[in-house]
Amino acid sequence: MMPTVLLAAAAFWGAATGRPVAALLLAVVVEGVRLVTARWEFGRKEFERVADLVSVALVVLLAWQWFGSRHAGEAIVATFTWLPWILAPLVAMQRLDAVGAVPLTAFFWSMRGARMPTDEDRRIDLAPPFAWVCIVSGACANPRGPWIAAAGVFVVGWLLWSARGAGRRPFVWAATFAVALGVAFALQAGMVRLQATIEAGVMEAIRARLSGRFDGTRTHTAIGELGDLKLSGRVLFRVSGAAAPPARLRDGAFDTFAHDTWFASRGGFEVLHPEGNANWPLAAGVPASAWQLSVWLSRGRAVLPLPAGTVRLDDLNVGRVEANPLGTLRVADGPGLAVFTARVAESAGRTVAPGPADLVVPSAIRPALDATIARAGLAGRDARSAAARIGAFFASDYTYTTRLDAGDGERRSLARFLVSDRRGHCEYFASATTLLLRRLGVPARYATGYVVHEWSVLEQAYVVRARDAHAWTLAWIDGDWREIDATPPGWVEEESAAASSFETVGDAFSWFAHRFAAWRDRAVADEEGASPWWLLVILPLAGWVGWGVARRSRRKSSSEAERPVPVDPAMAALIEQLAKTGVERPVGMPLSVWLSSLPWDAEAQPVVVRVARHYRRSRFDPVEPDAAESEVLRADVAWLRGWITRRPPAREAGGARSGPDP
Repeated sequence: MMPTVLLAAAAFWGAATGRPVAALLLAVVVEGVRLVTARWEFGRKEFERVADLVSVALVVLLAWQWFGSRHAGEAIVATFTWLPWILAPLVAMQRLDAVGAVPLTAFFWSMRGARMPTDEDRRIDLAPPFAWVCIVSGACANPRGPWIAAAGVFVVGWLLWSARGAGRRPFVWAATFAVALGVAFALQAGMVRLQATIEAGVMEAIRARLSGRFDGTRTHTAIGELGDLKLSGRVLFRVSGAAAPPARLRDGAFDTFAHDTWFASRGGFEVLHPEGNANWPLAAGVPASAWQLSVWLSRGRAVLPLPAGTVRLDDLNVGRVEANPLGTLRVADGPGLAVFTARVAESAGRTVAPGPADLVVPSAIRPALDATIARAGLAGRDARSAAARIGAFFASDYTYTTRLDAGDGERRSLARFLVSDRRGHCEYFASATTLLLRRLGVPARYATGYVVHEWSVLEQAYVVRARDAHAWTLAWIDGDWREIDATPPGWVEEESAAASSFETVGDAFSWFAHRFAAWRDRAVADEEGASPWWLLVILPLAGWVGWGVARRSRRKSSSEAERPVPVDPAMAALIEQLAKTGVERPVGMPLSVWLSSLPWDAEAQPVVVRVARHYRRSRFDPVEPDAAESEVLRADVAWLRGWITRRPPAREAGGARSGPDP
């Protein structure tokens, strides 16, 4: 492989991942060592030690990314973007090796126990796979832009050109590459469309139904369709402060109800501007309290759960903050873990006064609402009294449950919840309360978020789990939006009682991941991508392995390193004779492998096998062959040269054949 191919692959990796300095250092490590004239005789054991070091480094990097990311997929992708640097020591070692190839035993532990004489010849050239790793690793960074795509196509084409077989016509290769490129782009476009369809359909529906808060613009009330709801005890947020925590954290508000689904009709988001680097004013108001929140971000994005009346966010290290008129706040371009302070005023917020949408009640649900109003005695009450009566009515006549198996196969609707079932979870109670108040002339909205109630002795903070997800009502009472929670009391205890017995173990792991991510983000606040801090874990081991390899390896002089290979005169004459007939060895292919791959006839094939075996023995066996073995090798080579003289390969127009004619 041409040296410039690896340089191009390293440059593409740096451009795709946004790490030009790391790419320059990588090019020096894998190609700059070619400038060193001396070579070393690295044994199989030395290669195996370095390969084991590479494996340990890969595990350490994966663990580093795993504990610094919220999702396993993000950790794996982030690890893949650093694979070229993980493999760089083996590539550099191959460059400095006298043979210039890596034993297969370095990659397969199952082969390390073998003691066959040819084990040392089972080697591969790691340069071509390394170049492909650079391309795949760069692609894992999901680079955007036509120049990056063009550079990737160029490097891939260069790699394929350098690996083409001898005698291949250039125009045939170009046509094949063009067809393959077209098919690849077509498949890529199809996969992108398919992925978008799946994400917009099945996956988004499931995630939206389970969480109720996807992008701040909609949520669903039909979770009951999933039957026995499985609520997770996974810790999502952490809340700490000097005073008692807020009862709820709101992450969404919705004003339009249709087909048992809530939407945000005024869901357009406005970009906010920070004060300084990480302080974000949200509304006018004098803060009366403050809480520190720790929120995991998915790919740097999230809808933030905030206490009611939040007027300012301090130390929120994200690139973008957006808010909609209903009070939903979302962020983008942030770290894996956002740790910030929410400052709250007693009466403030970005939520605007009610509009016409806050009084709309679909006609299909009105009969069920009117029957409930009559049954609960709500008619004629003012807003505050009606809200209190709704809560008392639901607490006495309805039951909270997450198990909503219908049995009759009918879709569980809000009307059915009100009239016949009279049991459900918070989404049903919140939706019913919102629409009942609207039917009574009180503007109301549907809100989603989480309740805060569990103190963690381990973390010395309040933890908010996935099962703490909740829904309630915002009612316009006395000129302000008031939180009305009509879900019967005791639902938190009911769900907590069903927690897994292994939750304590999961909490300890979650706490460690949280502390690790917080430390890592502080340590690399001014860096992009993965931090080099993980190298501190592996550098002492690398130094120990490097010292052992250097101590056990023999350095060859410049004259020894530049000695032509193969050194046997008979083999050199055979190679020269084949070259004169138009048969040339591909770059990087071992001599014995190349000879065995040529199309010899049945008479010559056994001789070629013996020549390849004797050649491997003379090159790689630490025990020098005796005079008889050397004489057999010279006799077999002489016979092959005579065979080639009797049956010279014919030339084809435009190029030479790839081997002797049978």
